[in-house]
Amino acid sequence: MTGDSDHDRRLEVQSRKADAPHPDRCAKLHLRGVAFALPPRGLRVYPIFDAAGEATVRVDGVDRWPRIPGLLKRLARRLRRRRLTFNPTAPADLLCDVMALAREALLTQYDLSDAHVADLLSFDADQRPPWIGELLSWAQGASRE
Repeated sequence: MTGDSDHDRRLEVQSRKADAPHPDRCAKLHLRGVAFALPPRGLRVYPIFDAAGEATVRVDGVDRWPRIPGLLKRLARRLRRRRLTFNPTAPADLLCDVMALAREALLTQYDLSDAHVADLLSFDADQRPPWIGELLSWAQGASRE
């Protein structure tokens, strides 16, 4: 399913969910040269104004990503032990978790098939794709484009 960048750009635009936040308000995951939006993390604070102009605050949202703290702890543990590698013959449980998180985040924003997501997330084993760092920055609440 590997395609060209024009195909991937069309895929990003045409598969956006109507109720997803506009991509300009989202962190990005650069997949094959195309910026895919990641969903906003955490809670959103909304002001509510009464007739006199006084404000109250409404907080919406829940932590939709309960797996992130455990994933980040495992990653930190592996980095301390210097065991973060992309050896295709080694157990890849952390890499599988990262890919599953990327899938979940993308499917929050886009109507994509698993085949499309797998194609977008695939990479050559001798490379370290930039999307992994972008995803981990987003997971830590530190990314914004």
